[in-house]
Amino acid sequence: MRGVEGSPQRAAVLCASTIFVSAFLLFLVQPLIARQILPWFGGSAAVWTLCLVFFQVVLLLGYLYADRLSRWPLRIQGRVHAVLLIAACATLPIIPAAMWKPATGDADPSLGVLVALAATIGLPYLAVCTTGPLVQSWVARLHAGDGVRQARVYRLFALSNLAALVALIVYPFVLEPAFAMRTQALAWSAAFALFALLAVASAWTVARALRERRPQTDAVPSSTSKPLPPSASPPRLSDMLLWLALSALGTVSLLSVSTYITQDVASVPLLWIVPLALYLLTFVLCFDSSFWYRRWLFWPLVLVVAPALAWYLNTPFRNLPIATVIAMFCGGLFVICMLCNGELSRARPAPAHLTRFYLAMALGGALGGLFAGIAAPMLFDDYWELPGSLAIPGLLLFWLARGRHSSRPLVWMSAATRVLGLIGALAVVTMMVDSRRDANTNTLLRARNFYGVLKVNTYDLDDAAKASRRLVNGVIAHGEQLLADDLRRIPTAYYGPLSGIGLALTTRRPAAQRIGVIGLGVGTLAAYGRSQDTLRFYEINPQVTRIAHDHFTYLRDSAAKTEIVPGDARLVMQHELDAGQAQAFDVLLVDAFTGDAIPMHLMTREALAVYARHLKPGGVIAFHVSNRHLDLVPVVKRLADDAGFGALRVAYDPPANNTLEHPSDYVLVSPDPAFADNADLAALGAIQLDAGKAPLWTDQHSNLLAALRRRSP
Repeated sequence: MRGVEGSPQRAAVLCASTIFVSAFLLFLVQPLIARQILPWFGGSAAVWTLCLVFFQVVLLLGYLYADRLSRWPLRIQGRVHAVLLIAACATLPIIPAAMWKPATGDADPSLGVLVALAATIGLPYLAVCTTGPLVQSWVARLHAGDGVRQARVYRLFALSNLAALVALIVYPFVLEPAFAMRTQALAWSAAFALFALLAVASAWTVARALRERRPQTDAVPSSTSKPLPPSASPPRLSDMLLWLALSALGTVSLLSVSTYITQDVASVPLLWIVPLALYLLTFVLCFDSSFWYRRWLFWPLVLVVAPALAWYLNTPFRNLPIATVIAMFCGGLFVICMLCNGELSRARPAPAHLTRFYLAMALGGALGGLFAGIAAPMLFDDYWELPGSLAIPGLLLFWLARGRHSSRPLVWMSAATRVLGLIGALAVVTMMVDSRRDANTNTLLRARNFYGVLKVNTYDLDDAAKASRRLVNGVIAHGEQLLADDLRRIPTAYYGPLSGIGLALTTRRPAAQRIGVIGLGVGTLAAYGRSQDTLRFYEINPQVTRIAHDHFTYLRDSAAKTEIVPGDARLVMQHELDAGQAQAFDVLLVDAFTGDAIPMHLMTREALAVYARHLKPGGVIAFHVSNRHLDLVPVVKRLADDAGFGALRVAYDPPANNTLEHPSDYVLVSPDPAFADNADLAALGAIQLDAGKAPLWTDQHSNLLAALRRRSP
């Protein structure tokens, strides 16, 4: 008898283990596969967005699969799911095959990205997506007739989010720094095979526990019986709409707050982990126990926090410390997600319908992600989804507080909540309209696409000697220009004559110079061009190209021949080499990461090899490594040492001036090992450097944590 009683317990423990492992693998595989294909399709926001769309669509399909399959007898479920797991194992390891690598660089990569993802991780990702809700439905059948244990089934959803939270922390801080991507992929594939065995074992042990139950109530029908009718009435349409709305709001809030704090507040590496961790934590708390979510606490908090954050976005006095602003918006995200996930937990159906519940949540999350990741960049010229997400909670409270109440105090509280919710939503909308109407008068242009929001601002227009125009993306300036006719040809910002690139261009300058530039900005480098020179710019963002032509004059003022090549620089340059079109640059500037978030595929051993093949003998590659949070100088030096190249550092801090020069940091690299002893550059301030213990960055391994500065300058 003891063995019979222990069988359901063992089955429940095995199911819980399976759910934890599936969620852990689910969260690990997303950055792992995206990082593998990034060098193939360019390290652009569009690639990440396409990966996000793929993950959301497959997650939705997985939940639909689980919802449909859960209605069948367990024996059939086990067989069908075993077939899926075996098919997924047959596609391992999750290493993209070379056949999916694009052959040309000028075509739209969207289809290629999706095909590569589907072929590499389509079935394994689908399998880990489906397992969570499917195995939970098995546990619900296991505890059929036991109301107390059935009520605990949803705690497994909290467990799965805890596993995701662990994976979120483990990957960037433990796995990525320590292991190459190929090793990570092989380890993940081995873990998936073990997970598949766990999933099959879970189905078998649940079925065995149900067969041993006496009397056999058969929460799991035999192969010849019909599926068990649901233990509660099916969810209503209004219920499913509520689930969908709450899930969509949580996703939009997460993405919009993440974008805002990483783009407009501080471009700190790995900062995106904080809001995502808080988002997952709210799922853990709300589905673990009803103790954590209390309406009397979070409803008033939402009514205060959402309008307050909207007011801060609208106020011109944004002078709070960066850490305070990040804490404000992450705190607001936590409150809103507690509302969303707390209400989801309160509105969850009987366990017999849990797969339908998760399907609605997945659909809401997918719609929210598609809106914030795909639609918003096409519909808006700024991050308007953030204030929009601050208006929705008031409308949700207006909806949630409806209903009949038996006591007069509850009637009054319900009415007050609805009124305050509506007022809060209207207040946020009013502030959004005012913000749009009263946009900064010095902003000439605001444009948005998948690569972010670009603004062209003007300054000191009342002083002809100081009047200038600047291109900014969030908190990062991508170039500026003095407007006076006699000053507009002066190279400014990080590109002055004594900067690293200025010295590389003007020291021992040949009669005719061919210059390559990765990252157009406003075209400042064109100011150095002479009539016999050629400048070839590689720019991935078409909006930047239009702005450089329409709002700045460096390109049209230049005496040199200027060429602008669209697309990811590394990908295009590789295709040029494949076509026998090495560019023979005298100087190549790598300037696509002057901010604090860098496309790391442009700073690897493989990338340097591509750049070197485009150089003339004795040519120079100038890496612009000015950065507040990352010390990239040792990283570049390590690359140079690995290739046997010479390297010099030029750190320039200009005196107070009227030419808008900024402090800059460059590492100049040349295939000539004797370049490190260049006397001309040394006389102008270039110094030799030591790579120290910096790791070698390759396409398979890059350690961002090791490059973090201990103290920002």
